[in-house]
Amino acid sequence: MQSAQIQAVKELMDKQQSQVTSYSAIIIGVGYAGFFALWSLVKDYPYPKLHAVAGILIGVSLLFYVGWEIGHMIYRVLQLNSISHDFRETPPIDPLKALGDRLNAIDQRGFKVWPWALIPSVVTGLLGGGILLAIFVLELSRKLA
Repeated sequence: MQSAQIQAVKELMDKQQSQVTSYSAIIIGVGYAGFFALWSLVKDYPYPKLHAVAGILIGVSLLFYVGWEIGHMIYRVLQLNSISHDFRETPPIDPLKALGDRLNAIDQRGFKVWPWALIPSVVTGLLGGGILLAIFVLELSRKLA
């Protein structure tokens, strides 16, 4: 492959990874909104232990997700500061390419760690939401019986 083609493939891959990350953030946000809407719907139903378990699970989910977002933000800021320092100390011959390469390296490391935050966040969130949905179904079936 020619250098321009390799660069185009890298840019396309980076764009796809960014889109996946953005899409995941939107879906997770909608999931949390749905959880809290369901929580407000079933909050007065008589299942305090299930409410507690659902609350703990969503709390764990939020800790993973928010912890990831904050950790990732701090990591990126530190890396960008490092790049800025390096460029001031020794300006690269091709600064645009050097910056792109460094940013790609930062993103690649982030994408390797991302599943370790995403999977526990989604699993605990789905379990918490499932419990609330079960409470809703139990109460609905009890009222319809």
